[in-house]
Parts: sequence; C-alpha cells; structure tokens
Amino acid sequence: MTANASPGYLEALWQGWEELRRWAGLLGPVTSLPFGLDPVAALGAALALVVTAGLAVASLAVLLTSLLVLYLLLTEVFGVRFELALPRGL
Repeated sequence: MTANASPGYLEALWQGWEELRRWAGLLGPVTSLPFGLDPVAALGAALALVVTAGLAVASLAVLLTSLLVLYLLLTEVFGVRFELALPRGL
C-alpha cells in the first residue's frame, strides 16, 4: 500500500467501518430510555438470563430422567445388561 491512498479508498473504508459498528453495536445502548427506566431494563435483562438458565437446567433434568427411564426399561423389562470394564493392560 502506498502512502498516498486515494480519498475514495479512505471514504469507502470509513463507510465500511461505520456499517460494521452499526451491525455489531452490542456494547452500546439500543435506544435511549426515559429517565428512571434504565434499572428496569437491567432487571428485565437479568430476569431473562435467570429464566433462560432455569430452562437449560430443566432441559438437563428431563434428559437425565429420560436416560434413567430408558436404562431401567432396557435392564428390568428386556433384560439387557450393561457392563463397563477397563481395557486389558491398564
């Protein structure tokens, strides 16, 4: 790249940077809120995170319960045995 870059190139570069900042503006506020609503928005975001984490934990509990039911069904009803053993030589 030469030291004398054309103004069109720099303008295109600056416009690309502005577009990137517009698309990836996750660190800035989305909109300006009226006075006093900032704590409410923060509490709403925290509540959304708690609900999402609770949903993830509930999904994990359902997965583990279904795996336990499948294990009991296979072992108690169908008589399939599962044995875990270390490989020989260890």
